[in-house]
Amino acid sequence: MVTGSADNTCKAWDLRMRRCSYTIPAHQNLVSRVRVDPVKGEFLLTGSYDTTLKVRSLSSYERSME
Repeated sequence: MVTGSADNTCKAWDLRMRRCSYTIPAHQNLVSRVRVDPVKGEFLLTGSYDTTLKVRSLSSYERSME
């Protein structure tokens, strides 16, 4: 699961361990929207009150979490 945070980051959660497994620096302001690619789950889209949208490839984060 990925969530947006008031600290301007996105957090990837390990629900089995009930902890944040990775923090993704995201924006200059509050992250207001988070979406994961519904087809393959390869991309993360974030929106922020800094009026920007960002698209990231999740494959690079998955490799660093192993």
